[in-house]
Amino acid sequence: EQAGGAASLDAFYGFDAVAGAAIALMMIPRAIKLLSNAVKVLLEETPEGLDLDKVREHLENVPHVVAVHDLHASTVSTGMPILMAHVVVERGLTMEQAAGILTQLQDCLREHFPVSVPHTTFQLEPEGYSSPSSNELHDDALWSVPVVAPRSTYLRTPSLGTPSLG
Repeated sequence: EQAGGAASLDAFYGFDAVAGAAIALMMIPRAIKLLSNAVKVLLEETPEGLDLDKVREHLENVPHVVAVHDLHASTVSTGMPILMAHVVVERGLTMEQAAGILTQLQDCLREHFPVSVPHTTFQLEPEGYSSPSSNELHDDALWSVPVVAPRSTYLRTPSLGTPSLG
């Protein structure tokens, strides 16, 4: 009778190993997806489905906006995209007009693209504005933005998506 009991225990241990292996196999795809999402967040990758050239073009069509530069989009956690940009606006705008521009820019990013961007940070700069740090941050000619030029002279650099004078 003991021999029969030992055989059933061996079958039970075999089932335990198979069940453990099945659970581990089910976890692998989820672990890969989690790792992939973590890498995208850590690398500050542009959210999938968000074309920054189209975003720039759309933002530059907002009234009183002259140009958009230093445009960056990333994901700070799974499913939470953010966008930051410097927005050159016409000189002499009132605070109410500036607030209206900010509202239009934010609404644009929430409503007009396949990826809704609920969190945005825009730095409004008057036409002709230059800061001492501009040269330090953008010593490469492709990154410099001459904000005094009229809108028609801004060109987009395809590889960087940043305006430069042509």
